Amino acid sequence: TTTDTYTIIINRAPSSIASLSNLDLSSGSLTPVFASATLSYVAGVSNATTSITVTPTVTDLTATVTVNGVSVASGTASANIPLVIGSNMVTVVVTAQDGITKTTYIVVVTRTASSTATLSNLTISSGTLAPNFNTSVTSYAVSVPNATSSVTVTPTATDPTTSTITVNGTAVASGSASGSIPLQVGSNIINVVVTAQDGTAVTYTITVSRTPATSVVLA
Repeated sequence: TTTDTYTIIINRAPSSIASLSNLDLSSGSLTPVFASATLSYVAGVSNATTSITVTPTVTDLTATVTVNGVSVASGTASANIPLVIGSNMVTVVVTAQDGITKTTYIVVVTRTASSTATLSNLTISSGTLAPNFNTSVTSYAVSVPNATSSVTVTPTATDPTTSTITVNGTAVASGSASGSIPLQVGSNIINVVVTAQDGTAVTYTITVSRTPATSVVLA
């Protein structure tokens, strides 16, 4: 008996599916809501959020995915992505099993600027603030003797990294004494302005009262 053997070779093409079924951020929400066919998103986070992670989930488990060029397992959070103030672009690239088909998802994360424009402390070189300093109190009075012809003030910012301070219009570093402020007899206004990173400004006012000289009457 003669037997002939026929061999059939079937080549199954690799998958060309290069999409995500889900995309999550550790902070903030995607706009618009995630959909596989939507490739561009925005998200907003607070100033306090200095980094985020991204968790991409592929539609087809044969695909691979990178976040900002670094490989990430499907359904696993990426490494921390540092955020600067303003816009931060996060690029998620899905590569299909065929190695050719690729889809890029873009997320622009906007971190807001700090709005903290307050002082954590305020001291004066002579006299005592009344009332005692409190961050939320912006108006103070100080009495000094006639012999005190000038003072300095030392303002300390709540957020010294991002805010700036001026004393009577002159820049002063947080925690440092201002230049000498001359005092006339009577009322003297000292304005301490704290400006936040986003432009928010708060003014603290000190009214320094210098007493008149005492007259000496000779008999």
